[in-house]
Amino acid sequence: MAFSLSVDIHTPPTMRPETVRRIVEYAHSTAQLLGFAWVAPVIELGQMEILEALSTLHEETAEISDAVRYARDMLYDSVIGPDFPSEENHQQISPSYAIGFSAKTGRGCSILHFVFVKYPPEVVLHKPKLAVGWHLSAVIYEHSAHRISPTNFVQCHLRNVTLFRQVKRRFPFLQVCVDDEGEYWRSQNLDRLLDHIDTHERLLAAVFGALQDGGMDVEVINLDLDE
Repeated sequence: MAFSLSVDIHTPPTMRPETVRRIVEYAHSTAQLLGFAWVAPVIELGQMEILEALSTLHEETAEISDAVRYARDMLYDSVIGPDFPSEENHQQISPSYAIGFSAKTGRGCSILHFVFVKYPPEVVLHKPKLAVGWHLSAVIYEHSAHRISPTNFVQCHLRNVTLFRQVKRRFPFLQVCVDDEGEYWRSQNLDRLLDHIDTHERLLAAVFGALQDGGMDVEVINLDLDE
């Protein structure tokens, strides 16, 4: 309820890596201008580098370099297939190329992985739409941003929406699909976004009140994902 933003972006089929890099670098500088809490460097990865990073998905050792960990975390959600593939089900399909960066909008928000990936031809057997062009898929969770304060949530949400709106405006040939639970992407109506917050607050208060009336101790904890 108003606390997540899902984004899918698809490029034209014949887009060259240099153009994708230009899109990513524009988004990178825009995130900095918008005051994101932090914005990590842009990286460009080929198939061997991607496979090396993803081979550490189930490892947490000090031997993994910061660069490999950064690439792994960025690409985690881009793997097509089961978490634990076997001969009985289809194998995982990893991107063959990736260009992107990671960033954090503000306190309490999940990390945004702004990364375009290109898949090998065999992805057509599982997800045909991903067989042509480059693709970005991202979900930003803002629940904890709201728990810190409504003001913090609004600031974070507006930064996230503005980033993708600027990318869409600067590169109109991109197919940008956004699912904004707060409805701000389409309406640009701040009052409607605030109404969603108010509805959530009243619902939460009603649930807590019912629990307390039932004799339960209820404590609200503000979570900061930076901590």
